[in-house]
Amino acid sequence: MKKIILNIFFIFVTLNIFSQNINDPFVGTWEWENNNQIFRVILYLDEDEDIRGDFEMVEVLGNNLESLIYESNKDNGFGYKYGPVIFGGSDGTELGATFTDNTVTHPYGQLSGELKMVIQLSNTPGLTTATWQVRRTRGLKRADDDRTFNIPTNIILTKVD
Repeated sequence: MKKIILNIFFIFVTLNIFSQNINDPFVGTWEWENNNQIFRVILYLDEDEDIRGDFEMVEVLGNNLESLIYESNKDNGFGYKYGPVIFGGSDGTELGATFTDNTVTHPYGQLSGELKMVIQLSNTPGLTTATWQVRRTRGLKRADDDRTFNIPTNIILTKVD
């Protein structure tokens, strides 16, 4: 009986050591460089192990100094920060998520959309890239609603952390 209990214990320990969340390949910091600007996406797991995230655009000034152009995790004007703007999950290779661009400056406010991110195959060890595509959520909109995303909508991101 003692051996059975020990075997069951070791099986559970082994399962915990080797278990990996299917969303793990997306967790981390992703970047896209455009001249002296960097669009950065930070993805993490919430308490339910679903993917959440934020973004920012910075300008590189030199000497590794950055100046913030915009960020999604900003003060909402009432002393609080906005929550995550990316909500989704993955199959380990493709991420599907809802996306909110709260940096849009328009009378109608922020813009919601759908995010699709697909990890690309790479022949370079240690280099992970993914396509990043955001499109506006389908549905009814006002005839004068001419909002567009403030963020890049069709790029290749590189995982940096």
